Amino acid sequence: MRSVEELIGDHTRRSPVAEQTLAAFCGALEQTLHPVCRERPPTVEDIAHAFRQFWRVPVPVAPHLETLCRAMNVALYRHDNIAGLDVCSDFETETQRWEIYVRSDVGMREGLCVLREIFRILSRQAYESVSWWSDWLAAGRAESANRLASRFAYAVALPPQTFEEAALAHGLNPWTLAARFMTTPGACFFALTRFLRLPAPYFQAHLNFRPPAPEQTRLIFIEQSVQAQVWRKSLSRSPGRADARWPEMQALAAGFPAAGRLLEADGFLLESIRACQPLLETTTRLAGISLPHPICVAARPNGLAQSQMFVQAVPEAYAGVLMDDLTTG
Repeated sequence: MRSVEELIGDHTRRSPVAEQTLAAFCGALEQTLHPVCRERPPTVEDIAHAFRQFWRVPVPVAPHLETLCRAMNVALYRHDNIAGLDVCSDFETETQRWEIYVRSDVGMREGLCVLREIFRILSRQAYESVSWWSDWLAAGRAESANRLASRFAYAVALPPQTFEEAALAHGLNPWTLAARFMTTPGACFFALTRFLRLPAPYFQAHLNFRPPAPEQTRLIFIEQSVQAQVWRKSLSRSPGRADARWPEMQALAAGFPAAGRLLEADGFLLESIRACQPLLETTTRLAGISLPHPICVAARPNGLAQSQMFVQAVPEAYAGVLMDDLTTG
């Protein structure tokens, strides 16, 4: 068996001998998702759904990764090489099975890391045994292999329908959803962008207040505003062409700083980070942006750490979707 260090440095993969459980799943894919038998080609999410059904994957999946890999006859190893890749895999000729190596310090990202690698293994197997797989990959060539693997991992760890139901039950709160699905809040932020379907636009941003610096922490308490970096933002549009009904959401998305830029967090946002607690407010002004109509905004900081915050907004009439144990400002 080669060392973890050798595996991490080797990106050349050998073709495996067909493995029965993976072969059985590929056989199911061949029959159930063949494009000829469907009105549309399968999506990555369709494949993830079939995967969940075939192996009866529970939610959350994180505590069951070893059981899942064992059922697939895939070995899962954790290692402490912090200089290596988060995850990699190799086919071991002696044991005639795939082996996945995941860094032991990836924390709550472990589930997504392992599921991405499972998709890469599955794709190699399917390329040889599923007649439509190569054409399917070619048709989606605009998406990289890494992106396909990520979409698969998200759809298995955060099943779209289950996730959307949980999101609506918990006020779209990424912190609560992360605990529910045993993953990262950032993963839930992405899933809200991809899976949530509302009748009105939905805006969200992830802010970094960057206080490893003691000076920044001090400013939070003595200044009227403090700078935060926008890690990412997104606007989920409503179905059809109804967005013109909510110009306030368009104005917010356009005026909010782009990812990587700085934002002056004042007023309600500053109050939330100071108090280390979530707040809900209806306003026509946010972060210096004047809006033509009121919006409902939730500010959700990461408690006493005071280093991150999710900002989420909907039109005033849809305020109820954000209500989740919030203190109104």
